Amino acid sequence: MPKCHMQKLYQLGHKAQGVDTHVWYNPLDLFSGDEGRIQRAVDALLDDWTHGSGYLHIFVDGSRMPFGEVQKHIPWLKVPRLLSWRITQILTENQHLLHTLAHQQQRLDPYDIEGIAQLWHARTGKTLNSTPVEELPRITLADYAFVAANSGPVVSSDKDMHYVMAAYLLAATLKDVTLFVPLDDVEGTPMYRASPIGVRIVDLDAKRPSKLCQHAVKDAAMSAFVHRLAPDYRCATHTSDTSDARIFPVLADMQHHRIRMHHDFKRALKGDDKYYTPSRFRDVSSQFDMDHFGVSKQHQSHGKLHVPKGSEIRHVKVHDTGTNFLAYFSKDVNEKKVSHAYVMFHGRNRDGDRYWSIMDRALKSAQKDNYPGTPKHAVVVAPQFFSAKLNEGQYSNSTLAWSDVNAWQSGSVAVHPEGTDVSSMDAVDALVDLFSNEKKYPNLKNLTLVGHGGGGQLMNRYATVGKDSSRKGIHIRYIVGDPSTSAYFTYHRPMTDKSIASPETCSSYNNWRYGFDTFPGTLHDSKEPHDYFKQYINRDVVNIVGLMDVLENGDQKCMALLQGGHKRRDRNLSWWRYINMLGRTNENLHGFPGNFSDLPDWSMHSNGIIKTRLTIVPHVKHNAEKVFGSKHGRSALFDHYDVDMGWRPDGWTYQAPKARIALQNKKASSASHPCSHVSLLAPLVFACVILVL
Repeated sequence: MPKCHMQKLYQLGHKAQGVDTHVWYNPLDLFSGDEGRIQRAVDALLDDWTHGSGYLHIFVDGSRMPFGEVQKHIPWLKVPRLLSWRITQILTENQHLLHTLAHQQQRLDPYDIEGIAQLWHARTGKTLNSTPVEELPRITLADYAFVAANSGPVVSSDKDMHYVMAAYLLAATLKDVTLFVPLDDVEGTPMYRASPIGVRIVDLDAKRPSKLCQHAVKDAAMSAFVHRLAPDYRCATHTSDTSDARIFPVLADMQHHRIRMHHDFKRALKGDDKYYTPSRFRDVSSQFDMDHFGVSKQHQSHGKLHVPKGSEIRHVKVHDTGTNFLAYFSKDVNEKKVSHAYVMFHGRNRDGDRYWSIMDRALKSAQKDNYPGTPKHAVVVAPQFFSAKLNEGQYSNSTLAWSDVNAWQSGSVAVHPEGTDVSSMDAVDALVDLFSNEKKYPNLKNLTLVGHGGGGQLMNRYATVGKDSSRKGIHIRYIVGDPSTSAYFTYHRPMTDKSIASPETCSSYNNWRYGFDTFPGTLHDSKEPHDYFKQYINRDVVNIVGLMDVLENGDQKCMALLQGGHKRRDRNLSWWRYINMLGRTNENLHGFPGNFSDLPDWSMHSNGIIKTRLTIVPHVKHNAEKVFGSKHGRSALFDHYDVDMGWRPDGWTYQAPKARIALQNKKASSASHPCSHVSLLAPLVFACVILVL
């Protein structure tokens, strides 16, 4: 990503002077974590690099070759957007690259001296090259008004504007930085599946050691790395030019922070190579399967939506954002009598109609069997989350759609309508608000949110960061079924076998969806991880796991492997150990996997008791219908108090929860648990949200 900030400033200058540009690059897209938005940013950059500024350089056998000349020799580069797609894949597959850049970008001073000088020149025609720093004019938000005009709904407050400008002025992050992408085989692997280790970031912009000292206070790891390179160096202010600066290549595993090297450190570096270029460049077009180009065609649908018998399609508004999502609702239901709302979210196939039918049949079956807790008056709802590409034509201008068929599972922001900042978390919030509306549902008492597989991904995180009902008297239960991963509250992980995965070689292992680094917050809230832990353990959460969910499929990235290996079951059982150890409960963890050391004591949030429960369904694999069709699944869905805990390891014995500190207030020592009645909870009448893969 060479000189992205210069491209931004170039465009800003032309916009300020009334000159139209054919592509508008927004660096917020590059750092959004959303594949569709990253693709849009890369498209814009490549367009200018290949037709204008010339910052895209391609080397063949070590020699630079113009892009047009390269296309003559490598036919696949003539395929529209193929190079853009490849770069986007590298950035999304190896998120530690963007995470490392974003991590430093967020610490960037919005009033960066070089960026301000460029912007000031674009706005006024004046130069600031000889102006002392202390005499620089104070740039205000008013000076950036034209930026807001071109940023759409991204900018809605002063805080947004400061962040946008921090992204625009990337001098401290992407100034003179080159991302080398070897379009070649890596150990016999086709180009489009190249190993991350082939990607290098090279920093051409040297900084004085005094600049590094400023970071030393903020970043101990960077400081330690500097001292390993130059043990005799001591932070001291001195001036020096940077004419003898060295290029310092950093491997893509990002074991150390990317660092700006001054020529004072060159003796500490090994090797004499000043430049790094890919050694050779080979045509791999014959190996490229065009059927796999771009996004997956999985479950593509552009026609009229199927509406199951007994249902109707409605639009659900997401607060005052001007956006909505579609949902299937039970037809001909008296909302004034409804005491339960079952809302089933589809999985990656985006077939809300099918899952409406699944939940409708499940409810009627329970009613027929007179299963305790089954409601008499209920409504079944199944939202429909669209893919922006694979469902084009099925959604309106204001309907939410995502770039990736699975993006909604992690709570990602939609890419449609363009410029929206609404996520799938916010969509679930809208459902909570809908059922909290006393005028619409005056008799609704309880809301139970349930997810399995892909839906479990969303529900596992929503149980942590989602909002409470705004209406008193509504109880929410969260049921999380067989998710691939969880959002860990700390940097600790249960996997200690470094041959499988290691934090040292997986620098993005704590990024949001796997942890809380880079967590963007939701429309309603943003807290610290320990606050979310407190919220999570004090909610009625039931984790339900298939004992035979052991296939090594689903998420197999290093971030997921660190949570307990290749199997979903082991990751979820390790999560159970983790939250109990973090809360210092007396739960019997005999036979549960996971190895945690040095966990902090967060019992101040739990007093040794958590409301979270675990149900393990024997003989069941990764199958939502069998999980919730079992007696254990029914218990989780409909039992008011005790939930059938199912399987436990050999030698395990039940231990009643016990508060660490006896309090006069009996409420402090009460908790909902699979084997203990809870006197504090009123009889539960359920409104259920099921999210199924």
